[in-house]
Amino acid sequence: GLTMVVEQGRPRGDRITQIVVGGQPLDPARRYRVASNDFMLRGGDGYTAFATGRVLVGGTDGKLIANEVMAHVRRVGGRVAPTVEGRITIR
Repeated sequence: GLTMVVEQGRPRGDRITQIVVGGQPLDPARRYRVASNDFMLRGGDGYTAFATGRVLVGGTDGKLIANEVMAHVRRVGGRVAPTVEGRITIR
C-alpha cells in the first residue's frame, strides 16, 4: 500500500518528494510498521533510516526471504511474470 515519487535531480537525502501509504499521505508524526531484510535494517548501502526502529522479528526468528521466493517460484511452476505496478515513480 505504499507509493512514492522520486526526483532524481534533487540532492541526496531530499529526492523523495511524495509518499502515500494506504491512499493517504505519509504522516511524519505517525508510527508505521515496515518489513525489511536484515541487510537494509543494518544500514546496507548507506541506508540508515531503519536503524532507530524497534525490531519485531529478529533476524534468525523469521523466515528466510530467499527460501520464500524460491518456494513461491516452485508453486507457480517455475515461471514468474513480473509487471510494472507503478509504486515508484522516478522523474
